[in-house]
This record gives sequence, structure tokens and C-alpha cells, in this order.
Amino acid sequence: MNRIFSTATVCLLMAATTACEERRAEAGNAASAAMVSEADAAAAADATQAAWTSMDVPKIESVFAKDVVSFSPVTAPLATTWDEFHKRQERFAALKMDKIEVADRNIQILDNDTFVVSGIGKLTSSDGEENDRTVRFTHVYQKQDDGSWKIVTAHRSFAPEENEAST
Repeated sequence: MNRIFSTATVCLLMAATTACEERRAEAGNAASAAMVSEADAAAAADATQAAWTSMDVPKIESVFAKDVVSFSPVTAPLATTWDEFHKRQERFAALKMDKIEVADRNIQILDNDTFVVSGIGKLTSSDGEENDRTVRFTHVYQKQDDGSWKIVTAHRSFAPEENEAST
């Protein structure tokens, strides 16, 4: 009887020790997967704004995931394929928007792998005011397997005119 009790006690202690070690390992992994910093999110948003004003289609596309879902202020329907998204970036680059001012950018950190950037941007073109646009935007960024941040959802719409916004 003592032998059965001793064997059961040893097995119970081994199971408890193994469970504790697994919990410590999980806690260590959670700590190493640190929350994205505000500075890292801002750097990704800055890179996006630089890409927009580059007028270079590959550079513009480089900040987006290949499976991006994109709402455009000028083209319906929703772009859900890379081919359609690429065509829209070609049209955007042709507008020659070479400057953007974003006075009210907001960054929301959601978790280790996701953050949202939203704001109102005034895009201007040195080719002429007829291309100037003020857009509201919301971008969802997700950390990729290679550690880079890419936009997985992009929503842009034209901002209301100043006189419309106050009504």
C-alpha cells in the first residue's frame, strides 16, 4: 500500500512540475512577444505617407499586404484582388500627389500584431490644384511573417467640404 501511495505521489509531483514549467515557458513567450510600440507604429505610418507621395507604384504598393482589402473614394466596388488594387494604384500615382499634410493622425495599438492608423490628410500636387484632395483614411496594419508591417485593410473617403462639415 505504501508503495502504491509513493508511486502515485511521485507521479503527481512530476505532473505538477511539468505543468509549472509549461506555464513559465508560456509566460516567457508572452513577454517576448511585446506589444508594438507607438514609435514603431508611427514609423510605419510615416513610411506609408512617404510612399503615397512618391508617385512610384511599386513603392506605393510596398506598404500594403498582397491580400489587402481596399475601399477607394473614387472607384467602386471594394478592391479584393491584387490585380484590381494595382490598377487603382497606377491611377493614383498618375495624379502626381507629391505632398501630404496629416494634422490629426491617430494611432490605436490593438495587440502585438495589429494597429490602426486614421486621420485626415490633405494631398496636394505640384502639377496643379485640380488634383488636390482631402481624404479621411483608416488603415489596419498587421505584422507579417518577416517582421514588417503591412496594411491589410485600407479605407479612404473624401472629407466633407468645410461648410458641409459644420452642418
